[in-house]
Amino acid sequence: MSRSNKYIAPTICSFGGLILMASPMLLQVPADYQKFETKRRTSDSEDINRARIKERKETANLLQKTGLLREGKTLTIRDYEDDSKEKPGISNRTLLSYLEDEEVYVYDFKRMCIGKIKSRRFYWKHHYKGICDNAPTVTDN
Repeated sequence: MSRSNKYIAPTICSFGGLILMASPMLLQVPADYQKFETKRRTSDSEDINRARIKERKETANLLQKTGLLREGKTLTIRDYEDDSKEKPGISNRTLLSYLEDEEVYVYDFKRMCIGKIKSRRFYWKHHYKGICDNAPTVTDN
């Protein structure tokens, strides 16, 4: 055996020991990588949501300035004609389908404003005077 060959076996053994000692750190990397990837995906989706919220706000401000009605902000009751003696039957399920801060104008089948849904409550124009004063006119497309 030559002088250089006698150090090969201990060197391989020591490298094996170093690998065994470092293995917990090396095996933990994939778990940390998954956490990092999850954080990155979460921050990306939050950025996308922030951008959408910003766009919605800009659109809402523009619509408010122009006075146009946003799509989906009206409710038309097809089997009701405005009558001061008969209140329209709007179910609680319908009222609860709107958000707490959402305001929706309600129209009869002739496209006349009959009230407003605000804070998940229906305000009828014959009980609450002036509730339809700012209601936009709705036309069929």
